[in-house]
Formats: sequence, structure tokens, C-alpha cells
Amino acid sequence: MRREGSAISIAVSCVPRAAARAAPRPRADVAVPVLLTGTGLLLWAVSLGRIDLARMNDYGLLPALPITWFAGVALLLGAAAAASCQRRSRPALIALATAALVVALYGTVPAVSDVPQYFWAYKHIGVTRYIEMHGSVSPGIDIYHRWPGFFAVSAAFSWLAGRGSPVDYAGWAEVFFLLVCTAAVAALGRRLLGDARLGQLAGLLFVLTNWVGQSYFAPQAFAFTLTLGIFILVVDHFTEPRENRVNRLVLRVAGALVHRRLTLAPFAATEATDVAAGRRTPPRAAVVALVVLLQATVVASHQLTPYMLVLGVAALTVLGMVRPWWLAVALAVVAAAYLLPNLDYVQGSFGLFSGMDPIANARTQGPFTPDPMPGKNLNGLAGQLLCIAVWLLAALGAVRWARGPAAASAVTAPSATAPAVAAPATAPAGARPLGDGRALVPVVLVLAAGGLIIGQNYGGEGILRVVLFSLPWSAILAARALAPGPGLRWRPRRALSVLPVLGVLAALFMPAFHGQAALNVLPADEVHAAEHLYDAATPGAAIVTATPDFPVKLTGGYDRFGPAEQNVPALLDHAELRGRPLGRPDVETVEAVLDGYGPESYLVFAASQETYADIYRIAPPRALRSLEAALADSGRFSLWYSTANTRIYRYRSAGPAT
Repeated sequence: MRREGSAISIAVSCVPRAAARAAPRPRADVAVPVLLTGTGLLLWAVSLGRIDLARMNDYGLLPALPITWFAGVALLLGAAAAASCQRRSRPALIALATAALVVALYGTVPAVSDVPQYFWAYKHIGVTRYIEMHGSVSPGIDIYHRWPGFFAVSAAFSWLAGRGSPVDYAGWAEVFFLLVCTAAVAALGRRLLGDARLGQLAGLLFVLTNWVGQSYFAPQAFAFTLTLGIFILVVDHFTEPRENRVNRLVLRVAGALVHRRLTLAPFAATEATDVAAGRRTPPRAAVVALVVLLQATVVASHQLTPYMLVLGVAALTVLGMVRPWWLAVALAVVAAAYLLPNLDYVQGSFGLFSGMDPIANARTQGPFTPDPMPGKNLNGLAGQLLCIAVWLLAALGAVRWARGPAAASAVTAPSATAPAVAAPATAPAGARPLGDGRALVPVVLVLAAGGLIIGQNYGGEGILRVVLFSLPWSAILAARALAPGPGLRWRPRRALSVLPVLGVLAALFMPAFHGQAALNVLPADEVHAAEHLYDAATPGAAIVTATPDFPVKLTGGYDRFGPAEQNVPALLDHAELRGRPLGRPDVETVEAVLDGYGPESYLVFAASQETYADIYRIAPPRALRSLEAALADSGRFSLWYSTANTRIYRYRSAGPAT
């Protein structure tokens, strides 16, 4: 009995302990990334009150950021690495950390600035306000009125949101577009790589390498976002690999480079695999109609993006990965049908092809060749190194993907004598091992994006657009480079190798993206002065700035002012006024420039323009101040309006315009 009672007492005493062990506890693999993300966001939010924009210089925003900002970003990178390297795939945790990084990296300036950054974005605000004011467009004004899709959507959003002007929300457009594009890249990565974890990792890499600043309030960002959506539909419903002469040659050459016999196969979770599994799919006609509708929206919004889409889909069609072939033709027809009525205008104003020198087109170009300050040089160098880094990662990922095991559903094409048959799971004795030819899909799309610079520099920004359009596919390939090798699994300790890669990319991103903040961030009073100028100045008068860095054409009545040019002219566009001290001897030169624009002009001097001239070194320090003083003393220029950072002078010609 004593032994039995002891057994009973032991059993009873074990019940609370067993119950305690069975009680749910927070899992460390979930708690750590969530805690790091929350703490990182908290540090970022605390840092906002300590950011001093007055400390910005040629190194951009970085000197103005407190240590807590960098600490917050570091914790978010740690959260992303920890979430990516879990034993169990938890894509939601990676998405959470990535979204937090988007807010921290791209939302800092909107959070501390009263007005949107980027002086060139205000022209887009002006077109939107024109549509709000008139309810229509006027194609004779400028090229934006001939491609008004984005502006019409923005005007509708302003009306639905009850906002009087896009100035109220345009500053956060970059965060919005980045969040949507990142989700789209993650979705494409999941489809192409067949792994939700790698898809989210691709989205993370896209965020850390998207330094080109093309996601702001602009038609490019809107069209690019829609294009990613079209590619999702194409991958889901039109990727049906079929061998042809082209892909046989490409697979043979690429296979020789990676020492594999490459085969093609459908991607996971696409219409082809859904049909094979007996799952219901949307009617093909409905999907085609949606793709064409989205393409029509892209075509009506941006001049370049629809052709980059056509180029990519056509390349995949030739490769034998997209069927039917007429899908690429349909996309091209929609683009061409919109261009033809506007062809004379484009050819006469800009030129359809700007040059057939790819090397020259690959250089960023402007109206002059500056000798910028060291910080601006670092900004450009960091962008170049970031491109090299992501392209090297992409190349490594492409090789690893191609050398990986071939998909079990790889097929060969039917011929006149033999039907389609499944590729063998293993290579015959003595033959090269089988590899995955689907790695060529993002590779081809990266190369297709590079085709832009063959005949077009796109106003000196051709290489920036190449980076933008290639980046989603480069990020997907780079995510494959960070995955464990064949036969290996994800382990938490792998974060020790992933985190340094993320850290290097982030370290390059910061000067590449934020290094131009001193040029991009505008004082609120300059925006208010510009609005007053377009509201109260004499209609028909010309508006001229000292340098381009000033918000112009930002109201619905911008078309009432001259000159009738796409860009507002600037004094320092003229070579005779650059690179030397300015003052009284230059008054007649300035008068001659303004006389060429008509009998009455408004000349703007602002603090942001002085920063522009200083950083690019297109004029000695205080040269613009000296010129302004000389013009004011001449008696021909009267101070018409001023704020803390802006002075606007009215000038009337002494004689007839020349």
C-alpha cells in the first residue's frame, strides 16, 4: 500500500508539471522576428523627431539622421534575416519585416517634410490639378495631356478622398507604390521559384536595391506597378513551355555554360498545373481581356513602359515559355494603336530614337557636364556598386537555379513523328546531369530590359529605366542565390550569412537613395511661393528660374504661362552663365535671355536653387546671390513676391521681344 500510495502521489504531483509543459508558449522563431520588427519601427518613429533637415549637405539626408534611425533599420534587417531563415517557412514574417523596411527607408522624408520631395514631381501635380479644374485634358499643352491615364486616376482619387490638391498626399506615393510593387515581386518570385519564402525574400531584395527613385508620384510608378500585375497574369495563365528551334539553341548554349542539360517545365501554381490537377481556372478569354485592359491603361499613362512589357513578353514567347504567340502581338497592337496618332508630336518634340550608341545611351545625361561635390559623387558610385552587387547575386542565383535538379514535369515538344513526352528524371549514363531551364525566364527578362539602351537614352535616364525594369527579375534570381544548396535545409544559423548580404545592400542603398535628399527635399514656403506665382502672375508672361531645382507648373492654370516648352527654362541652362562668378556684368546677358521669352517675365531665385548650383558646382558659392543683387540694383527687376527662401522678380522688356 505504501508503494501504491507513493505512485499515486507521484502521479498527482506530475499533473501540474505536465499541464504547465502543455500550456502554449510564444514560439521563439515567431517572437524574435516580431519583436525585432516592432522595436525597429519604434526606434524609427522615435528618430523622426530628432531629424534635422538643416544638416543636409552634399551627402544628402545621412548627416541629418540620428543614431536611433540607423539602429532601427539595423533591427529591421535582423528581423528580415531571422524571418527568412526559419526551419519552417513563415513568409508572413518576412513580409512584415519587409513592409516595415519600406516605411523606414522610403517613408522618412515624407514623415518629416511638409511637402512632397522631388521638384520634378510638381509638374505631375499640376496636370492632375488641371484635370480637376477642367474635367478634361488639352493635348496641345504638353506630352502629359497626350498620355493622361495616371493623371486622370489621380484626379479621381483626389475627388473621392476629398483632397483639394495632390500636394496633400503625393509625398506618400513612393511608400504606396513600393509596398504594392514589393507584394507583386514576391508573388512573381513565389510563382517562378515555387517557394513562398523565396518569393518574399525576392521582395525584400527588391526593396533594398530599388535606389533609382522612380516610384514617386509619377506615371512611371503607376505604369510599372500595373506591368508587374500583367506579368503575374502572364505567368499564371500563359506559361506553357514548348520546345522550338530558338529555345533548343538557347538551352544548349546555356547548358554548356553551367554544365547541365537544361529542360523546360511549367511553373508551379499556374493554369497549366491547375488544369493537370483538375482545378477550375478562369476562362481564357476573360484573362486575355483583363491583360489587354491593363495594357491599355499602361499605354495611356506612360510612353515607355508598354514597350518594355511587349519586349519582355515577346522574348518569353520566342523562348517557348509563353503561349499563345498572339498575346505578345495583341499587347504590341494596343501600344502601337495609341502611339500612331501621337507619332508626329513625339517625333517632332523628342525623337522616337535618340541614338544608336548603347554606350552613350547608358550614361546619365543632362543639359551640362557638372563637376559635383564629393557627396554627390559618392551618391552616384553607391548606385553603381549596388547595381553591380544585385546583378552579381542574380548571376549566381541563375547558375545555382539552372544547375539544380530539373523539374519532374519537364517536357519535350511534339514533333511530326513523336508526341510530347516527359523528360527522364535522370540523365543517361555519360550525359550531363539534367538542369532547370526555367532559370532562363528571369534571365531573359533582365536582358530584355537592357534592350532599351540600344536606341534610346530616354532623356539621359535610359540606364535608370534599365535598372528599374530589370530589378524585379534580378531580385528573384538573387533570392535563389541566398537559398541553401541542394540537399540542405533552411536553418536559423543561416541568418549569419544572409544578414551580412542584406547589410551590404542596405549600406549601399542609403547613400544611393538618400544621397540626393539635399536636392530633392524642398522647403514648404518655396512650394507656397510657386503656387502664388501661378495663381497671381500676369497670364501670358514667361516664368524662368535660376536653376531647375524649383517646383514649377504645379497648379491647374500652369498652361497660361510661357514659354511653351516641356521644361521651364533656367538661367544656368545657358553656358555663358555657368562655371564663373556672376554679378553686374551679367545683367545684360540675363535681360537678353528673358527678352527672348516675351515682353514680361518672372524670374525666381530660391534656396533650393543655390543648393543645386553648389552641389553640382555649376557656379561658384554665392554666385547666384551676387547675380540676384546685381539684377535688383539695375532698376529693371522689381521684387514681386518673397518668402523666407524665395524671391520672385518681375521683369519687363525695354523693347519688342527678340
